[in-house]
Amino acid sequence: MYETADVELARIVALAESCPEAYRQKAFEILLHGYVASLAPKATTQAREVKTNPQPTTAQGAATGLDASVAPEVQTRLKAMAKRRNVAPEALAALFDFSSDPFTFAPVNVEGTGVSDRSKKVALLVAARSFLATGRWQADWAEVKAMCVHQNCYDVNNFAANLKKAKGDIFKSIEAGKAVELSGAGTEQAEQLLAALCRATDASE
Repeated sequence: MYETADVELARIVALAESCPEAYRQKAFEILLHGYVASLAPKATTQAREVKTNPQPTTAQGAATGLDASVAPEVQTRLKAMAKRRNVAPEALAALFDFSSDPFTFAPVNVEGTGVSDRSKKVALLVAARSFLATGRWQADWAEVKAMCVHQNCYDVNNFAANLKKAKGDIFKSIEAGKAVELSGAGTEQAEQLLAALCRATDASE
């Protein structure tokens, strides 16, 4: 299972070291978590099923089952978003791993027409996770970068430039090395992207 762990760990350390010093520890944790999660995605799904199975099988009961693993303020935002996008709250919650604090994404695959498109989608997803956690549609730069690395869509030479091209469209503001804030159009696309991931997961099961 961990036959290539030494190689991957060295790669993760090198990538984390390429981030600004203040973000290195967080970047390392995100990358390491993503690597470990990618080795055993079924275990994560099974663990989540163990939590939800004892709950009632109705939609209302399943939503109530979020109480044990999701903070009340996060649950409120999550349910409201699920209602707006016509997806089940538990399906939306299944995209995240609430066992860590702050919570992170469960294993997901971000598709797109190219590296630039996929990196923008990653920024949208990170901002959506941030909104659910804090109420702010703002993505941490280091988290976006780390997730792009994990999704194999990090263009070291054009990463910042690719994101800046969407300023005034899906991004309201961009501070390279700090944060990306979504516009109204960006929040709409971010919620649509999460809903699409929910439906893709449902279709594959």
